[in-house]
Amino acid sequence: MGDAENLADFIRHRLPSPDAKPLRLDAYQGFVRPDLAFDDGKTLFIVEVKRSTPSPAVVAQLHFQGEYLLSKLGLASRRSLCFVIAAPSISEETDYLLKSLKKLKKGNQTLFLRLNPRLLRRTRQPRTTAQGKMTSPSAWRVVFALLRAPASIRSLSLTSGVSYAWCHRTVSALILQGLARQRGGRVEVTDVNRLLSGAAWERPLLALQRYELTTASRRPLDLARELARRSEAVGALFAVTGPAHLLLSSDYTRSVDRLDIYLSSTAPLEGLKDEGGIRIHVYNPDRQIDIERRDGVPIVSPSQAVLDLAGMGRDWFELALAAVKAGAR
Repeated sequence: MGDAENLADFIRHRLPSPDAKPLRLDAYQGFVRPDLAFDDGKTLFIVEVKRSTPSPAVVAQLHFQGEYLLSKLGLASRRSLCFVIAAPSISEETDYLLKSLKKLKKGNQTLFLRLNPRLLRRTRQPRTTAQGKMTSPSAWRVVFALLRAPASIRSLSLTSGVSYAWCHRTVSALILQGLARQRGGRVEVTDVNRLLSGAAWERPLLALQRYELTTASRRPLDLARELARRSEAVGALFAVTGPAHLLLSSDYTRSVDRLDIYLSSTAPLEGLKDEGGIRIHVYNPDRQIDIERRDGVPIVSPSQAVLDLAGMGRDWFELALAAVKAGAR
């Protein structure tokens, strides 16, 4: 029995189900693939194995992986999920976020398995598929240009402002992953949903969240304008992203009950905490933010809005595509 099989067996015997059997993941060699998965007929166990203390981003990845596999396997109504992190240690923040997954859906379970470092030293990481970083700032500009319309690599380079060599590298990686194809000198996306899934896997927006609070306001745009005014008064970086971005950048008219923002200081949020209204989600930027203004409100660029909406998970892919169309105008 190989080392990876020893590790899988070690984990399986410590799951809260004696009937859990390994789930073959050969069909899921793309971006959204956990290290290990087990199924006992009632619960799907999604496992991430880490050689060191896992970051909070692992929790967001686990959640997305579980929901994605349930959907792909057609088991959404027949299985609950158990999210498992196996590692030598876990931080208080990651442990808190892991346990919070129980609240997202009735029946969800979570588990942290402490692994002996000696077992990990003689065990290869279960996943062997290399994954490219299509969400890096330069690569994502190319991806966004490609989402807007099929184009030649040279045209993509001119549209995105990225060098021809980097465009060629990004496009080649997408083609290798089966996310794009080249026909007659033009490159086009072949699987939009899987491409967005890859973006969500690489860069889950939850991993960037540093604060959230509920307000009494029921008007997201009025709240955004007030926060813009307050932020300007204290010299804080502020920009709207997420669903509210579409309210400002397009003719989107559906109800929005949240406000997703990048904000460099919590000072503009003082006195806003209340009940019954819009919930504000505050994120730390992981790249330079290109800011535009709409109706006096700072918003992120269209390409970042699409990236952020994709990073919110598959329930938001429809809005991500709407943001692509809005950015193409």
